[in-house]
Amino acid sequence: MGWRLTFATAAGTALLIVAVQSVLLPGIRADGHTRLRDLAAFFRIPFARTGLVATAIVFVGQFAASTYITPLLSQHPRMPHIFASDTVFSTAGYATIGCTSICDVLPSVAG
Repeated sequence: MGWRLTFATAAGTALLIVAVQSVLLPGIRADGHTRLRDLAAFFRIPFARTGLVATAIVFVGQFAASTYITPLLSQHPRMPHIFASDTVFSTAGYATIGCTSICDVLPSVAG
């Protein structure tokens, strides 16, 4: 199965899911208009701010892995196993450093 068929199948499935949800789920009326200052108030909530920071860190980590690590490993298929292991372990080390530093950052961000 080629990549075009895979994407077409995923798009068709997504459209089917949206159609089923629009039929089965009840409509929810809005209480009022959302203004920009309402969204800014969301950032004053400590748990919301913590969640946004954690989501941003996960997003950046996933982006870095798929942008830098995967191409490096795919461009060097015959690289020595020790180098591949060093690459994986250094990436894991950076992730560990990031996770431990987030424990220090999140309480200060959360207020």
